Amino acid sequence: MFEFSSDKHPKKGYLMALPNTHLGAEKISKILSGKKNLFFVGIGGISMNSLAKISHLHGYNVSGYDRTPSGITENLEKMGIKVCYESDEKNVYDCDALIYTVAI
Repeated sequence: MFEFSSDKHPKKGYLMALPNTHLGAEKISKILSGKKNLFFVGIGGISMNSLAKISHLHGYNVSGYDRTPSGITENLEKMGIKVCYESDEKNVYDCDALIYTVAI
């Protein structure tokens, strides 16, 4: 089942994504409590890069993976965020939390 949150959407009452993607800020803060190193899979995507930037600006050590270099990943790297372009388990050894998108 899908739920659209906008009252103006014709399909209000249907979820847009999996239920675990709608935890809210408070629950996500609890999940990330004590975590320092975050790894984003699909970091070059529009939503994931935004979350990575926000996390970086809030003091987390952020890194991530994407298949293809792009202007988005280049900007992340300029911010000091490490972006890997090869899928390798070594990239996530030091991460405290793995964040991924259902788009992958």
